[in-house]
Amino acid sequence: MFLNYFNIFNIDGSFCKTVCLGNQIMEIDSEIKSLPNNFFYDVRTYEKFFVVMCEIDGQRSLRFFSYDGKPLYNLEYNASATRFDIDMQNNILYLLDYENDTVEFFDISNIIDSVYNLM
Repeated sequence: MFLNYFNIFNIDGSFCKTVCLGNQIMEIDSEIKSLPNNFFYDVRTYEKFFVVMCEIDGQRSLRFFSYDGKPLYNLEYNASATRFDIDMQNNILYLLDYENDTVEFFDISNIIDSVYNLM
């Protein structure tokens, strides 16, 4: 994905929402000129929230959202990872970099606590 927004919806059409990661939704024409600067790498869903791995204006982050689109937490990181997962039983974040064949892991218990407190 190369735009600065994503859509959340129920398959039955009873709910839909657009979430923008920036000040305004980018036009496709303007986005084509800045492809390297803004994009999504990965998304993971969990029981109470979902997480989007993205790079906006050169800053990589994991953005936590409730299922109604409410931003819950923004975790910036400097690794070159393009995939991730969270072990919710142990609150461990895994960052995967397929290009360099590396895996980094971090205890994010405090972040998970913050996310649940914001819901």
